Amino acid sequence: MVRFEVRLYGDPLTREQSSADLREFLARAEAAGMSCAVCLSAARGEQEGRVVHLTDGVAPLSRRTPLSPEELSGVLAASNNHVAPAAPLVVFGENDLHRQALLEFPEACAAQLCRDVPSAMGWLNDLLADLRPEYPSLAFELAALAPCLELSPPTGGEFVHVGGSDPVWGTDLVVRSFARMEDCSNRLLVFAPDGSRPDVPIPADVEFIDRLPNISDLGRAHAVVQPYRRVDERDWQWILASMAASRPLILSSCAATNQVLDSVGTFLPVGGRMIGSRFEPDPRLLTYQMGEVLRTDQRNLAERARSHVLRRHLVYRSCSRTPKPPNERPTLVLEAPLFETSSSSVLTIETARALVRRGRIDVRLRPTAPFREGFSEFADRHPELVPHLCRTPAAPDLWLSAGWPVRVRRPDTRRFAVRFDWEYGALPAELSPALTQEVDAVVVHSEHVRRTLAASGRSMESVVRVPHGVDPGVFHEDAQPLEEVQVFKRGRRAILFVGGLIWRKGFDLVIKALVEGFDRSDPICLVVKPLGSQSSYRSHNLAALVDRVRAFPNAPEIHVIDRRLSAEEMAGLYSACDILLHPYRGEGFCMPVLEARSCGLPVLITEGGSTDDFCVGDSCVQIPSSVRFIDLPGVHVGRPFVFEADWQALLRLLRQMLGRLGQLRDVARQEARDTRAEYSWDRAAGQLERLTFEAAGQHRLLPT
Repeated sequence: MVRFEVRLYGDPLTREQSSADLREFLARAEAAGMSCAVCLSAARGEQEGRVVHLTDGVAPLSRRTPLSPEELSGVLAASNNHVAPAAPLVVFGENDLHRQALLEFPEACAAQLCRDVPSAMGWLNDLLADLRPEYPSLAFELAALAPCLELSPPTGGEFVHVGGSDPVWGTDLVVRSFARMEDCSNRLLVFAPDGSRPDVPIPADVEFIDRLPNISDLGRAHAVVQPYRRVDERDWQWILASMAASRPLILSSCAATNQVLDSVGTFLPVGGRMIGSRFEPDPRLLTYQMGEVLRTDQRNLAERARSHVLRRHLVYRSCSRTPKPPNERPTLVLEAPLFETSSSSVLTIETARALVRRGRIDVRLRPTAPFREGFSEFADRHPELVPHLCRTPAAPDLWLSAGWPVRVRRPDTRRFAVRFDWEYGALPAELSPALTQEVDAVVVHSEHVRRTLAASGRSMESVVRVPHGVDPGVFHEDAQPLEEVQVFKRGRRAILFVGGLIWRKGFDLVIKALVEGFDRSDPICLVVKPLGSQSSYRSHNLAALVDRVRAFPNAPEIHVIDRRLSAEEMAGLYSACDILLHPYRGEGFCMPVLEARSCGLPVLITEGGSTDDFCVGDSCVQIPSSVRFIDLPGVHVGRPFVFEADWQALLRLLRQMLGRLGQLRDVARQEARDTRAEYSWDRAAGQLERLTFEAAGQHRLLPT
């Protein structure tokens, strides 16, 4: 039976007219028998009212609303519904919200901004009458999945695997991994339809059943384990059924699986290596993921898995999209979470601005989640980039994806590349073979990360180093000092830390240097500019250390600037301070050090890491360090490590620098010009431009 679906986009939590229209439209559409889903990315709520807990599909949200539970009951129920990516889209709000909705759901077959409910309902009814049925590959009728959807969530039970003696199933790997697990009270059920057994020792708590599993068998499953060496189409029926049943799935992560399960976080990946046409799963990672199911609550993953099946693998109605015209010039797609504040967003935006200024290729910007900060803020900050935002571009020459998690599904493009940053010296095994073999190229920003990829098996020729840059019109030695820092300093020398307040960036060493090396009588102070405190590092930062230091009456003063600063204000921050202290343990590049150098600020940084690339000169003082191996969650291709700065050397060098600041500042100002010339966004854009021309096969058109 064909389902009539529609997605509603807006803020349903307020008393505004657009919010009331959304709720009225939802009631009418459901009364007409349509399947409706409400997207809450744009939900802002109001300043007062009761708190409701929501999710935008990326993270949990808390919003205030004046509406009663009865008024919102239908909305909250519909926010948990699932409709196909191609479902028509009705938007409730302003034009900017309409643009945002189209970018968030690029596959929507049609979209309409609701001016009034009757007109929007008329548009939808006319549209549905013209839509033709579309049957995605691996499609189920909803009724066929009903038994899986009705299963209760797993509360324990067995690992379930379908396999046999044929190596393509990976049954030998499952049995060996299960035998290695310690203190495991679960059993392993192996359903072997052909009655065969792998040639490995079989522990007593492994049961072989000579048939295909049924729904009741799936109900017993605590998790489903399928480390395929090769996936056939028949296997997908079982995989998707287990996902629809909300059973955590441990599955091989390679091109064959990632092309189907392209939604983020739908299964626990088992990376490995392609050997010819066959995938060889990493047995260490398989054992780890089986243990992870027992160690941690996987309900969110299981719910995302079910959502994926309901959105992607049901019969639904769609309509033909207008064919996209061919690209006249070489085309580069830059994909990143452009509507959030993160390093991947910033570097993508700055690269795009430089490419647009150069004007030699077509630049398309493809935003990814989260969308909660919205289109309007992006448009206000970067109006010149708005025309370059796109939904799904027609077969570009180069698609460059940035952000975490790493995109592992290949888009429709001539050449596919991924920007990759990693700070710990050894690649996570779950990203192999995606980054080591399957993408056409990996773009990194430092030799440190380039060596990490090479050590993981990626050929050095296909790892392209494209360093970040700075805007020379903003980050320079004559930038106007930030007034609030000037007022706070009161003639003292200001030590500056910029970055996440986390162990990896050495913030604990900064605080230790302040407390153990100085007291209130010394003419120094500390200025801290946190980054990522509301996003990337909000759950594991060391901000409490600042309050603890402030409780010591004799400790030097600390000033924290925990608000968003413009680029001009950041340049003023560097100019207002006297030394940048960044004793990091792990960095993929470290933009604050480059920006500080461009502004003529002396820097004290860890030796041996990514900043070695651009910290050459007398105003860059490096702290001797040693390699420190660390234990990280998961399995890695090699042993993860960081660079541990020598504490005594840090304190000695900091005191020496404070004693000759005048000389260091003069040298730093001279070196700033060379830094800006060598590390510019225009130079980075030129490198990506060259990659785009090469992907298009137009070497003769390369600019000289």
